[in-house]
Amino acid sequence: MAAGQRYKRQPSGCRPSPDAQDQGQDPSASSGSTGESPLSHLTGWIRGRIRAAGERLYEEPDRRARGYGWQVTVRHGGLARRYRDPRFDMLAGCGKCGGTGAGAADRPCPRCSGTGRLVLGQEPGSGMRSQP
Repeated sequence: MAAGQRYKRQPSGCRPSPDAQDQGQDPSASSGSTGESPLSHLTGWIRGRIRAAGERLYEEPDRRARGYGWQVTVRHGGLARRYRDPRFDMLAGCGKCGGTGAGAADRPCPRCSGTGRLVLGQEPGSGMRSQP
């Protein structure tokens, strides 16, 4: 570039001019074609490696939890898991004993059988169903 001339920046979606290639500049080095900077590419690669490590680390517990029908939530970039049994959505606090399970004269509550909770869709007084 001649003295006093300023470098004119090309829009990000444009290809380098033919004379830029003649001057030894590598057109593939620019990130204009993908719109991704080298730093974001590196960050994405690292995230992928961390997630893959978490998948390997939690492979057995995830398989077991899914076998039980639990929900598996991947957290913290893949390095942590949250396991939840969706049957908890079927539980509600007993309104008669206020969730304490205690009835009159320190006997179990007749509505929830002393558990303090009701299983939605189940007859009152039958207690919680045993798990299969």
